[in-house]
Amino acid sequence: MRAADHTQQMLDGWLVIQVCRADLAVRRSDGTMLWRLDQPLERLPLGWARAENAHGAEIYIRPARGFDWPLVFLHDLPVPVAQQLAQAYGAMVIQTSPAGGCHVWLPCDRSLDEGARLQAQRGLAARFSADKGSISGEHLGRLAGFKNWKRAGCWVNRLCRMDGARRFPVQPMEAPPAPSRCLTAPPPAWGQRRSRGRQRLSAEVGLGLPPA
Repeated sequence: MRAADHTQQMLDGWLVIQVCRADLAVRRSDGTMLWRLDQPLERLPLGWARAENAHGAEIYIRPARGFDWPLVFLHDLPVPVAQQLAQAYGAMVIQTSPAGGCHVWLPCDRSLDEGARLQAQRGLAARFSADKGSISGEHLGRLAGFKNWKRAGCWVNRLCRMDGARRFPVQPMEAPPAPSRCLTAPPPAWGQRRSRGRQRLSAEVGLGLPPA
């Protein structure tokens, strides 16, 4: 499969669960960070990102900040654990290097604001031994189909796709989530994009996954 196919399949998986806007980040070898914020997925400047990547830049992505999204990010999970999450909940697994761990994008059964995603990350990272230093509710992950120069230029590959049929169950304790921003246009200005209120949540993990 071509590198561009890995990229497109990652973005298509996000669209399936109505994650339709993203922040794209390019980190050049000198540490300079270049951002393309709040971009519709279909208009991401991928050609520019590939040109930067060819010259040693690292390419990252996250769902656009300021919105509620049904997606939680976990960093540095072992391949077997990541694959079990994919089988149980339809998680997307991105392998960032042959010897390293995986990025997991876990689809949820409801949209979560940034604070609720942070809480979910904390619980899930402890449960599955993910990297606790990458818990923020808005953390960047690598975009599939680009080279990882931190690991000698290996390719970042989409290992398991997201089909939207299975989702991780989270139980909100406050108001229901806001409607998807994908259904409204144009998006509000940054200063107006306020979260609907932080949700406290509890999550139960099962279906034969490894014990804590």
